[in-house]
Amino acid sequence: MGVPTLLPQHGPVSASIRYGLYNGLADALSLTGIPHIRVRYEDLVDDPAQHLSRILGLAGAQTSSLDFLRGGVAALRTNHMVDGNPIRFTTGQVALHRDEDWTSAMPRGQRPLVTGLTFRSCPFTATPVVTQRPMRDRRLNVAGVAS
Repeated sequence: MGVPTLLPQHGPVSASIRYGLYNGLADALSLTGIPHIRVRYEDLVDDPAQHLSRILGLAGAQTSSLDFLRGGVAALRTNHMVDGNPIRFTTGQVALHRDEDWTSAMPRGQRPLVTGLTFRSCPFTATPVVTQRPMRDRRLNVAGVAS
């Protein structure tokens, strides 16, 4: 069968519901007192060292291990992850850049649907997903362990 090159893709309704659910659950962390950091996808790609340092700091880990990041490139080594994005099998120099393909690939007719389904999709998320561009506000949430 070989290694898949893409993650499974979800239609606009399923993706919008997942977006609302995942962000709502992440926002609910603020109600539990569990330390966490919200990092937008665009911010992570634009300055990975800064945001990974913040995440490692929350976890109480050393930040000196970020030497694999240099000028928009990550030097990836073999890892032992079991599940996730197929890129986990990639090793060597990988350029970090925003994935903006969706800005031209999403059919115009789906934009209002996604906007309607994600606009204030849960009580914890006050920011609409779509303004000029749909699904612009993708976020990565990392929960730390309360000490």
